[in-house]
Order: sequence, then structure tokens, then C-alpha cells
Amino acid sequence: MKKAIIIKVGIFALLVFAGVTTHMTTLDGLMGVIADAYLEDSTQYAPGYSAKAFRTVKIGMTESQVYTLLGQPLDTHTAGGNLYLWYSIPKKSHFRDRRIILRDGIVTDKNAEFYVD
Repeated sequence: MKKAIIIKVGIFALLVFAGVTTHMTTLDGLMGVIADAYLEDSTQYAPGYSAKAFRTVKIGMTESQVYTLLGQPLDTHTAGGNLYLWYSIPKKSHFRDRRIILRDGIVTDKNAEFYVD
């Protein structure tokens, strides 16, 4: 009985570790991996986009540095003093959102998620 409990706890710990590792090492997190397995991905990316380059974008970088890494975005939008650079857009409903937010030419945030509509 005690051995069975130890095995169950070990399996649970392994699953939690795998889930946390997946969440921390993928752009879209664990939910993105799960959604990708069951939903159609309709993402269109900017010509210069790569996941590797997107990962290297950090808060505090300049707009020029972002363009050097990723090229021109597919779309831009200004709201509330922020400039939004869209490096992905949907062809249909479910897509990978790749967005960088700048204020005064400096990266203040970036978003990477699997958007489900």
C-alpha cells in the first residue's frame, strides 16, 4: 500500500514538473501546447518573424532593435500613448498572438499566446 502511494505521488510530481517545464519553455505556455493539439492554428507571421528572434526581445530594447531582430510588423496600432507592433495576425479564428508594445520608442511589454476565439 505504501509503495503504491509513493508511485502515485512520484507520477503526479513528474506530471507537474513536465507541465511547468513546458509552460516556461514555450512561447505559448502549456495552454498553447494543448490548444495546438486540438485546434487549427491560422497564424500568418510577418516575413522577418522567427520564434527565436521574438524570444530575444526584452523590455527596455529600442524600436530600432526590434526591427533589426524581427523586421517590419504586419500591422501597427497606437492607443493610449503605446505603439503596438503585430508580428502575427489571424487568417481565421485561432492564432498565435505575437505582439510587442512600445512607449516612447522603448519596449514595455510583449505578448505571446495561443488566442482562441
